[in-house]
Amino acid sequence: MQELEVVRFGLLDGIVKNSLPYRTTWQLRGESGTGKSTFAFQFTMGGLRRGESVIYLACDTPVRNLRNDFTSFGFVISQYEEAGQLKFVESYESEESGVDFIKDASDVQEFIYVLAQLIDQMAKPCRVIIDSMTAVAVNYSTQDLVAMVHEKNRLLRKEGVVMLDLYLKGTLEETGMYGLANAYDVCIDLYYPEEKGGVPQRNMRVHKIRSTDFDPRPFPFSIRTGQGLVVDKKFYSR
Repeated sequence: MQELEVVRFGLLDGIVKNSLPYRTTWQLRGESGTGKSTFAFQFTMGGLRRGESVIYLACDTPVRNLRNDFTSFGFVISQYEEAGQLKFVESYESEESGVDFIKDASDVQEFIYVLAQLIDQMAKPCRVIIDSMTAVAVNYSTQDLVAMVHEKNRLLRKEGVVMLDLYLKGTLEETGMYGLANAYDVCIDLYYPEEKGGVPQRNMRVHKIRSTDFDPRPFPFSIRTGQGLVVDKKFYSR
């Protein structure tokens, strides 16, 4: 495995001043249909293509459907699964042979223990994606969810590991979202700010990064098959 000291993710190049290290936790919030899962697919493929390992916890969709979603979007993942570089996990008892699962997502200890065991087994660097934490949140009160996320991020923050958690915006109390943001080193929003010609314009905005400077302005983006999110980084210079 090549030595990788920082997380490489071209989507943020030019928006974030310096490279982001491993041992960080990322929060991605977005309205329905803004491209959260596409962002997660892109983050996954960015790691796999660089020789990193990936753990993808599917909370909303069965793994068999998730594999189809990757493929239909133009991302070929079968070789990475076969090589043990990509590990899918479900947040409920899986009916599919060979898929790891968390039997009870409302059990904080089990949730963290299963992920910790898998992280220890995977080669480093390793990217851990939870798609999405909103599905996990139904098992907790807002206060308990905030406590659970802080505990999860504290215990799973390890050398050579970066974690990305997805949230559907508007489904949790706003006070809870503020509390959750404090558990993350990187916070990114995807949203629809306006319509142009009847077509919704997606925007991405980085609103928090610890320890480095970044551009907090919203940047328009499109979604392209085989690529993912394509951000218009020259938007403000034209």
